[in-house]
Amino acid sequence: MKQSAYAIALSSVLIAGCGGGSSDHTTTPAMAPATPVVVAPAPVPVVTPAPVVTPEPVAVTPAPVVTPEPAPVPVPVPATAPVPTPAPAPVSGTSTSASTSFADCFQVTPGTQYTTSDTYTHVVVQEMFEGVMAYGIVELRDNGARRGGPYFTLDNNIYRMLGVGQYDTSGAQKGKDIFSKEASFPLTMVAGQTVMANYTNTSTSWHLEFDKSGASRMVTNTEVETLSDELTFVGFDTITVAGRPFVNACKIAFPGSVAGQVSMTWRAKGFGWIRTEEQTAQGALVPGTRVEIVKIIAAP
Repeated sequence: MKQSAYAIALSSVLIAGCGGGSSDHTTTPAMAPATPVVVAPAPVPVVTPAPVVTPEPVAVTPAPVVTPEPAPVPVPVPATAPVPTPAPAPVSGTSTSASTSFADCFQVTPGTQYTTSDTYTHVVVQEMFEGVMAYGIVELRDNGARRGGPYFTLDNNIYRMLGVGQYDTSGAQKGKDIFSKEASFPLTMVAGQTVMANYTNTSTSWHLEFDKSGASRMVTNTEVETLSDELTFVGFDTITVAGRPFVNACKIAFPGSVAGQVSMTWRAKGFGWIRTEEQTAQGALVPGTRVEIVKIIAAP
């Protein structure tokens, strides 16, 4: 490996000496030899060694030993009792909610729709009737047009019958029955109780009349009559219509259309009336008078 010029040191030692003689026969005493020059070597400096420093002992304090706290003993958690899975709600074709009071039987749900054995379809509505927001159970024709139906309100435990709407085959209103405010009875009745309602009915109808020339005019007829209704809450009854049991339906009796007979009606929560029939004084069904739900189109 080449060395750097700065790494090479040059040193030389110079030694010098000289001497002479003559050819004459005269003997010249020889010169005393020159006194040798003694070159004393340069004194070598004595290097005093640096004093050895004795390090002071360092006292090392040991780190404190941390005693770990014992881990908390887990408290056993009581096992949670399994929550039972609720049974699925019964389908509408097998059961219905039971009424718990007379008032429950008159609660209706708008949109409920069903067909009865007289082939008519009925739908529960909530709409204005003679300026009052009311419930109605409207009967429909085969073409879907309205045929007629009663309207009523349920306020302050009072069932008030407002009247009846009447419609032609196209669904256009052709008449109405308007009852006075006395057409009502309490919804706090108990089994065996009978109430009377005496009221007036203002019946109005209108129709077109044509003369010989073919010109038409609207003719309006109005009649006022006094009516009396007697209602007896017979009690709760469980019946099955359209393959569906109705628990605790309210069984209600009215005087029959024929002397000696009783008009019996069953009402159920959400639907309104679900069966009507005529019975003899002994409670036997008068043949051909029963009308009941045979098909539930839309349940409450």
